[in-house]
Amino acid sequence: MHYVHTKIISLALLVALISAQLAPLSTFAAQSTFTTSLTTFGTDVTAPTVPTGLTATPVSSSQIDLSWTASTDDFTVTGYRIYRDSVYLTTISGTSYSDTGLSASTTYSYTVEAVDQSNNMSGQSNPPVSATTFGTVVVTPVTPPSGPGSGGITLLIYNVSAVPQEHQAVITFDTNVSAQTKVYWGKTHEYEIGSMSALFYGKHHEVSILGLESGATYYAKIEATDIRGFSKTQEVAFTTLSPQVFTPLANPSDFKAIPFDTYIQLSWLNPIDTRFDQVRVVRSDTFFPRDPNDGVPIYEGRAEAYKDTDVRAGTTYYYALFARDSSGAFSSGALAQARIVAQGEIALIPGKDPFESIPDATHVDPIIAELTLADFDFIQQGRLLINVGNETIAINGGVPLTIRLKYDKVPEILKTIAFSLVDPEDATKSFPFLLRVNADKTYYTATIGALGRSGNYTLNIVVLDYQNQGLKRIHGTIRALVFGAPADIRRGFDPFGFLILILLILILLLLMSRRECDDEQPRKVLPNSLDLSNTQKHDLYK
Repeated sequence: MHYVHTKIISLALLVALISAQLAPLSTFAAQSTFTTSLTTFGTDVTAPTVPTGLTATPVSSSQIDLSWTASTDDFTVTGYRIYRDSVYLTTISGTSYSDTGLSASTTYSYTVEAVDQSNNMSGQSNPPVSATTFGTVVVTPVTPPSGPGSGGITLLIYNVSAVPQEHQAVITFDTNVSAQTKVYWGKTHEYEIGSMSALFYGKHHEVSILGLESGATYYAKIEATDIRGFSKTQEVAFTTLSPQVFTPLANPSDFKAIPFDTYIQLSWLNPIDTRFDQVRVVRSDTFFPRDPNDGVPIYEGRAEAYKDTDVRAGTTYYYALFARDSSGAFSSGALAQARIVAQGEIALIPGKDPFESIPDATHVDPIIAELTLADFDFIQQGRLLINVGNETIAINGGVPLTIRLKYDKVPEILKTIAFSLVDPEDATKSFPFLLRVNADKTYYTATIGALGRSGNYTLNIVVLDYQNQGLKRIHGTIRALVFGAPADIRRGFDPFGFLILILLILILLLLMSRRECDDEQPRKVLPNSLDLSNTQKHDLYK
């Protein structure tokens, strides 16, 4: 018996070990995997040496320059594979590379490996090197000296900041001694566009640069000269704000489908927008409709609820809800599903992300597989937002949010792109939406209404093919902060507050009633013709 127990335990441990090893293989089909293969040409089986001297230098809010020392090989080094944050980025033939399109104020880590003509690969450079891109507001604090040094006071430039707008930027800085200054600027380190000189000496300096392009990176050089003729220079980089972006009509929010015994109750909140005309609800019993003309239309109007009675138990119904503006253009679509359970069935979990259980595709186009959260734009109030981190987007939770992806980022083999936001206080509550192609086929886009409250919302994006299989999953976080946004009175009723209000009104009415009674009390008036003593007057008032 002891031997049997030992075998069972050993078998269980073996299964656990195998499962642990196989677990990485069960990840989503589109996740990147890298394998090293050996292709021999003749007898070349020797890998190149590991690249050395790797450096990473930030040059703007969106670019980091890399350089390294060339590797050697018994035949020929044909290229270098570059990895950013442990993910393969690209392969080049030289020993320098400019990584562009990065997020401002973000730290990135890099390694490089060499590859020869036989596809032998060296190890990755070690240790990884990191660099942080400039922010849209660049500050370089330096504490000025408190007294003279051996050669007198050294001229310093400190507290440098560049605050960009769409077509201009204000550069401020301090010098520890009075100095005359000149600022040069341009799109390269040659500062080829212009310059501006100060007429007077001073310690605090401010320069406004006008006529800049929107969404462009500029370099500025500050040159300060004190009364002794000593000079000091310092560079600052900044990126102007992107131009205003058209915001489509927001989707209806809080879309729910609740099953009852003989019907499914739909409810939602229409967008608060002067452009809003009405909504359209379409239904399918196979999968989510991908546009307003897909599936069966079951409701059009301005209501915020609909009872779907044309349903039967044992069938899952998929709903898409579209808002239409006065020009006839539809929003991207909000999604919901429900199922009236048949006898013996397990009910669907209300609010659960419907895309969690869809099967993964067996073949994924490499272009789709390489999609990341950085490929998506996040827009509020007509401005592109800057990623706080690789997987976190900071937004104002009090205004609508637009999410979009360039149309040419993905091939036309996919059916649609969907995303869901998970409630920060209830992980089982998820609201899915469609990212749908716009009229001129430039973007997949969607706009959602104000989230209404602060918190970290889990963002799940899924790319689907025409078999409703998952091609790519992308996860991130929407960090919402509501800046005193007014509450939507439709979103809830506070009975306690209402009771307090009624009580206050009753107290006020009671006080007013008592005051009116006091005013109506009869008063005794002392005749003017009587000449009475004080005692007599007192008795009369009694």
